[in-house]
Amino acid sequence: MFANQDCFEVYEKTQEVRQAFSEFKQNVIIQLGKLEFQIETIIFEQFEQSQTNQIDQIYDNKIDNDNSQYIDDETQELVSIWNKANAQQNEEQIPKYNDQLVKRIKKTFTLWEQQIKELLQIDLQIIPRYSSLKYRFDNNAKFPSIKIIEERIIEQTQTQTHYCFALVEQRLNQIETSSIQFKFPKFVGDIGVGICDKKILKSKDFRPFLNALNNGAFVCFQDSYVINTEQEELNWKTKGFKFFENEVIEVTYEPSLKRVIWKKVLKPNEGYSVVLRNHKRELYFCCIVKTQGAKVEIITE
Repeated sequence: MFANQDCFEVYEKTQEVRQAFSEFKQNVIIQLGKLEFQIETIIFEQFEQSQTNQIDQIYDNKIDNDNSQYIDDETQELVSIWNKANAQQNEEQIPKYNDQLVKRIKKTFTLWEQQIKELLQIDLQIIPRYSSLKYRFDNNAKFPSIKIIEERIIEQTQTQTHYCFALVEQRLNQIETSSIQFKFPKFVGDIGVGICDKKILKSKDFRPFLNALNNGAFVCFQDSYVINTEQEELNWKTKGFKFFENEVIEVTYEPSLKRVIWKKVLKPNEGYSVVLRNHKRELYFCCIVKTQGAKVEIITE
């Protein structure tokens, strides 16, 4: 998938920065467009009647309150009244309003300047990529034939006709990136690792039909098959990568990008990724074991 590990890491970081900057830039463009419209309105619109008594009311309730939301409706109301007063050349009220308007615009520019500086000074090395949680399997979130050994290992005790899930106990963080590593003490039959929607899996007794949508899983199997609860074109298809008994697979969830990444720890250029359409789920790391004797272990450092 990637030429080497360095290329893969550079790609990941570049994509994250590009996404963050794109969102920030779009927001600035929208705000500048609104500000431009407001200034044009102030300059060019003229009205015939003065309503100077309304200026004080809006000034007291909106402008002087640093915590107020300076939304579009309020802006247009202020602009309209200012123009009416301006048309009557009300020398007492206009400077009072104008000073506050300039103050608010300067404050907005200062805020944008701070946001830009913060964005440009971000050091990707200090951002926590992985959660520091010590993960363990959940006795209350698994198919009954799966046995948990010392919290970190699962074993399938009976060969099943359907794919059986075991979930990690801790729910995935919706702010920080989370990561987990799995190895396979006994590599038997079909084995899968990934993330899942606990609510859906629980409703299906942790043994859903994976060839249908709304199965609750985003999983990669050892034979390159992938499971995607949301997208038919990515569900039960050979879109992933193959992994074997002696390899360690790392699964990472990036909530800011709504993205899941699978990769081999020793060969990080071999992997797979998918973006979630609906990230507002009860997401957990999970494993699938189907054949008797199959084992999966969580690696802890």
